This record gives sequence, C-alpha cells and structure tokens, in this order.
Amino acid sequence: MPKKTTKKAEEPKKRPIQKIVAWSFVGISLVLSGWLLISLIRLNILPNRIFIPITIILVALNFIALGLALSKKRASLIISTVLSALLIGAGAFAALKINDTISFLDTNFGQAKATTAYNIVVATNSVYDENSDLSGKEIFTLRDLVADLNKIKTGIKDNTGAVVSFVENLPELISSVKDNNEKIAAINAGSFEAFLIDNEDYQDKLRIIKTIKIDDKKDSETLAGNILDKPFAIYLSGIDTRSGSLPDRSLSDVNIVAAIDPVLKKILLVSIPRDYYVYIHGTAGTGYRDKLTHAGSIGGVELSKATIEDLLGISIPYYMRVNFNFISKLVDAIGGVEVNSDVDYSFKCGDKKECTINPGSNYLMGKCALAFARERHSYASGDRHRGENQEQLISVIMKKVSSSATLLTNYSEILNSLSGTFETNLTTDNITSFVKAQLDNMSPWTTETSNLDGYGGMELTYSYRAQRLYVMHPNEATVTTAKEKLSKFLTVPEPPKEEPVETEE
Repeated sequence: MPKKTTKKAEEPKKRPIQKIVAWSFVGISLVLSGWLLISLIRLNILPNRIFIPITIILVALNFIALGLALSKKRASLIISTVLSALLIGAGAFAALKINDTISFLDTNFGQAKATTAYNIVVATNSVYDENSDLSGKEIFTLRDLVADLNKIKTGIKDNTGAVVSFVENLPELISSVKDNNEKIAAINAGSFEAFLIDNEDYQDKLRIIKTIKIDDKKDSETLAGNILDKPFAIYLSGIDTRSGSLPDRSLSDVNIVAAIDPVLKKILLVSIPRDYYVYIHGTAGTGYRDKLTHAGSIGGVELSKATIEDLLGISIPYYMRVNFNFISKLVDAIGGVEVNSDVDYSFKCGDKKECTINPGSNYLMGKCALAFARERHSYASGDRHRGENQEQLISVIMKKVSSSATLLTNYSEILNSLSGTFETNLTTDNITSFVKAQLDNMSPWTTETSNLDGYGGMELTYSYRAQRLYVMHPNEATVTTAKEKLSKFLTVPEPPKEEPVETEE
C-alpha cells in the first residue's frame, strides 16, 4: 500500500513538465509555420491550387498538436510534442530554403550593372606607373557607341585629374600607346581584353597602371511587363573568359535568340555564329561591317542585342548574359547531363582524357559538358556545329533542372552554382510569375531550332580597319528563314472581329 501511494503522488508532478514541453513545442511550431507561410507569400511562386492546400494542412496539423497538448493524457502530450517537433523541423528547413531563394532572386535579377571598368594603359617602358600624378596629362579614349560620352569624360577626369580626348579607332590607339612611352589611354576592360586575345604579341608591350570604375550608362526606363500573356524574345549571350569573371564588356562567343511562347509552351532557338559579318548597331554609315562577337567588347550586351535586332528585324526586350564557365558548376550541381554527338569519330575536349566524347549518347559531368559546349575544331562546320551543341546542352539542362526530383535533391547546389554567374534585365517578378505559371500547368515544353549559316572569308572590320580578320558572310536564305519563323512565332493573332447581328424591324 505505501508503494502505491508513492506512485500516485509522483505522477501529478511529472505531468506539468510534460505539458510545459508540449506547449513549448506547439508555440514554436505555430511561430515557424507562420514564418513559412509569410515566406511563401513573399516568394509568390505557388499557385493557389498548391498554396491553399499547404496552408490548410499546416493549420490543421498545428491545431491537432494544440488539441493534443490540451489533453491530460500522457500519450496525447507525447504525440503533440513529436508532431510539433516534426512541424518545427520541416518548417524551419523549408523557410530557410525559401528565404535563400528570395535572397538569390533579389541579388541576381533586375540588377543591371551601373558602371564600366576602364583600364589606364601605357607602354611597358612608359614613364608612368601606378603612383604617377596624371593631373593635367592628356588621356585618350575611344568614342563609345553606346555610353554617355559626357559621363566617360567626367569619370576619367574625376579619377585621374587628366584632360580627356576622344579617338575613333581602338587598334590605332593601342598601337600608338605601345610605340610612345609618354602616351596614356583609358580603354574599357572588355575591349582591351578582346584586343589582347586577337593580338597576343601586344601582351608584353602594354601595362595597366590603374583600373577605374565609371558610371557611363545612358539613362533608360526600367523595363516592366507581363511575360505570361504573349510570346517574347530573350537574347542569350555567352562570354568565355577563362577567369570565370563577368566583365562589363567582353567578346560574345555564344549568341542565341530564344523566342518563348508561354501560352502554347513552345520555344524557338535561333543560334548566330560569333563571327557573323554584320553591321554593328550604329555603324552602318561607316561602311564597315564587323564580327558579331566584337559588339560585346565594344558596347556590351546592349549593343550586341541591338545589332541582332537589326539583323533579324525583331524587338528583343530581355537579355541574359552568362560566363560559359558557369555551365561546369551547374552541370555538376544537377548530377550531370546526357548529350548526343553525331560525329563519326571520337575526339578529346581539352587535355583531359576523361573528356573523350564518342558518337551517340554521352553522359557528361561539368568540365566535360563545358568542353563539349566549347569544341568547334573537331567539326567540319566549326562554329556552326558548336552552336548546335550549345542549343542541345541548353535544352537538356533546362529539362533536367525543371524536373521536380532534381530541384528537391540539388536545390542548394543549383542556386550556389548560378549566383553571380549571369547578368539579366529580367526582374524577380518576371521569374516568380513564370515559375508560378509552370507549377500551375506542368505540361511539357516543345523546342524548335533555326540556325543561321554562312561562308568564311577574310575582311576588314569596323574594329580592325587595317587588318583583315576571318569572318562568316551571312547565308541570306538562312537569315530570311529565321526572320520568318521569329516573326510568325512572336506575332499574336488578333481575335476575329464579331460581325454585327442584323435584326429585323
């Protein structure tokens, strides 16, 4: 009898502790569930048919945990604690992932660069160095096609104290600096890098004594609009700096126009060879054509986009500019991709044996996928075939990334691989509304391609007026075909007019 009395006396003491634990877990669960729902509302990618059931389930589970916590039964309190703990773990994990996504979107979308890097360049044996006082000295710079010349002039003067003079021809300017140890030039970093790529013998004859940042952009309105109601075009520009950086201006080695119909879920990809011989936008009056790739080093993505608009006769409101090195990180993040090679022999990409690609299906990880995208020398059609490989790689990456299994298991890796690797004028609202529509309708997309072709030649260019370079003369038939396809794809048919109904009097 005394033992039974002791047991009954102990039980009431334990029960309050169990209640305190259960109520504490319920309270934390309610707070985290509220944080999760608020985060989902901020992200705004879930359609109502998904968001409402999630909300109902989350609220119901919390009410069940709360109801069990009100019970006096020990088993109910334990179940309430376990259920709340599960809700806390799942809610915290999901809320953190969602907030990571919001941070990624805010950091990487709609944040166009406001400045351009300019190198202050002198001859290797110049009398000037990084400590030289340039006040009152004359600095020569190129008359830019797209930037605000007054901003360039003011920016160089504010950073150096020098007097600024404009010239028309970049190769002549760089050559004159090389041959005169008292001459100074301010050259945007992209144009300077592109020049050294084409003229390697200059690399040990020039010296950068300073790099300055100048806000040289022309004022423009913020691009806004709904991308869900009708077809639109986006310019995909791929640069290929081995450093992995994303300079303001650089040779555009990949030039693809993607026409997207979000209503019919269709995509038309038009690939344009980097050496296509075209008039850079704004240079038709000079009589000199140039390689399309040079537009990126002269005026950045905006000039490349405008040049392609002139070529294809369409408006391209959006752009995405990436360093192609990001392909390696992204492919690794999604666990590799499968591509097909149609060559009748095997070839090695770069100097790595594991990058041998054979005819037929090949499963590639990051470095080999990047090598596959870069390779052109192993094909008879060179850059044309490379463009086709790049289109294929883009398609298989999009297909795998859009897979729910890949997104769930590789989510953090995908975000980390993409962050800081691209520049775009698409906004966060553009992206979230697009994803929301895709989640609301998971039917597959169809992709069509139309590639521009041509024939090679050696010609003077706008950038190099005294030196003949390899170019690709456009095959006008392929240009016409692409223009017709794009025009048809991007044209929204007008609804039929309603005939007036005649009534008998």
